[in-house]
Amino acid sequence: MKLALAKIKFLEPLMLRGAGEFDPSSRGVYSYASTLHLPRPSTLVGALISSFHPQSGVSVGASFRDILISSYAKALDDLGIEAIRGFHVYSGRDDKYYVPLILGRRRPALINYHEILRNLNMELLDSLLGCLAGGECKRDILERLRDIDSLLARETLTPKIQERVGIALKTRLAEVSSKTVREGYIYTAEYVTYADPTMEVRFSLLLRSSNMKESLIPEGGDLALKLGGEQRIVKLRVEREPDKMMEKLAKLAEEEHKYLLLTTPTPINHEDLEKLKLEYIGRLDIVGLGYSIALRKRKPLYIALLEGTIVKVNRGKIGLDALKYGLYAVLGLHNVDEYRVLGRMGYGTFYPLT
Repeated sequence: MKLALAKIKFLEPLMLRGAGEFDPSSRGVYSYASTLHLPRPSTLVGALISSFHPQSGVSVGASFRDILISSYAKALDDLGIEAIRGFHVYSGRDDKYYVPLILGRRRPALINYHEILRNLNMELLDSLLGCLAGGECKRDILERLRDIDSLLARETLTPKIQERVGIALKTRLAEVSSKTVREGYIYTAEYVTYADPTMEVRFSLLLRSSNMKESLIPEGGDLALKLGGEQRIVKLRVEREPDKMMEKLAKLAEEEHKYLLLTTPTPINHEDLEKLKLEYIGRLDIVGLGYSIALRKRKPLYIALLEGTIVKVNRGKIGLDALKYGLYAVLGLHNVDEYRVLGRMGYGTFYPLT
């Protein structure tokens, strides 16, 4: 297997949706679409399949979830991808790497990874978990948190969010050229962009062979990829040269780690979550695998540890399986087919904190 670095450059603002229904009807389910700062793994995998393996498809059967998961596994195999590990933002202007972090926020913020390492030590994280367990923090811990939060705020990357109002049009007939507004269909949508031209959203590809030519995703050149809502265009480039975050991934098995920072969500079924009794600093929420336009059917929803959550682990050294299956391997869930595929798609990616 071979690790490769993939770089995404935004060419226009993108709508990167999370879970939830969006209906352009002002009388519909929800007429406001908010955007995430980073794509979710299902968004990226769907874009790769659409661009490089469009003949793959999903059929409806007795268990849509099982069929969907197996279809994802087959598509990754056909693409020559063992696993995807994402996401972080690289700034070429100051050579900084930004990753999501919650730490008491309502939604993840993109913060300089090396500043996080410098400020969140094991002693502080142990104290924070003790606060969460006991329901109360000592004054000195709160003061340290305020100081750290103030410091990290200066190392936070804030993407530009554009808000636009849209309307729906009636179906255009072949013999009539018109743009007639469809009554009652108005919506507001957010779009995200990185104004600095040196910034890239990056992820790692674990390819099936050391010979990258066996992968269906070409190496070295600039590729156009439709990503996110409304299928807007980004530039994708896959290279052999690693960055510092990919080097961290490659060395996961060499050291012992106690706290891990998730950079993508980790979907877990409720019954497994109850058994694990995880200790974490962050948020549990609902995430979805997207929406099938072809089948007009929403893909499965999961309870998930969100990106930016810090998870405590007690297994000492982390094995090489974590490179392929992420947090699922650390938690011992990667023997279950569903979690193996979710891990391969990029869910459960983490970087070490301590």
